[in-house]
Amino acid sequence: MYVFIFVALLVVDTGANAGGWALDRRLTAPEDPYAALGAIVMYGRPVEDIRAVWLHILGWIVKAFFLPLMFVYLCSSLTSFLSAISGGSPPGAIDWHRLGIDLFFLYDVIFAAAGYSLMLRILDTHIRTVEPTAFGWIVCLICYQPFYSVTFSYLAFSDQARWQAALPEGYLLQSLWGFAILFCLVSVLGAAVPAA
Repeated sequence: MYVFIFVALLVVDTGANAGGWALDRRLTAPEDPYAALGAIVMYGRPVEDIRAVWLHILGWIVKAFFLPLMFVYLCSSLTSFLSAISGGSPPGAIDWHRLGIDLFFLYDVIFAAAGYSLMLRILDTHIRTVEPTAFGWIVCLICYQPFYSVTFSYLAFSDQARWQAALPEGYLLQSLWGFAILFCLVSVLGAAVPAA
């Protein structure tokens, strides 16, 4: 067992060194925040641009917060989607609407989880900048768990009235309303993707 662990660590260390060497040879400016942070930690050397190091640390905090969160959201969306497609009863308008919503959020969190997982400088997908103000962080974080549950308890805007109950099953208006909601979600997705 210990031999396996030793060999695995040796392979990881060799791969990390080879990756670092390949990255340094490819980059036009290899002196990045990693190098500046290493100079601070290893040699106590002051850096010229401490703001870049601070933004780099904030970027890792963003990644440490959102990667597990998006993975949990991905698992939840996948479970919800799989249960929606494995239902035994014949689908109605509400079932198709729920399936569309589940598929939309599954698509959304797959890309979010993959994006946070593959934030690598060698792929040129690293974080370029981070919101430096506390106000910006607060505005962002209140929209996600665990902060959202606290915020929602004080700013509860739902009165538990659902449009599915207000519009009778089987009528055209219910189908149109569900389609309108899905259309709005897809429009938001289209607005979030930059034009090529």
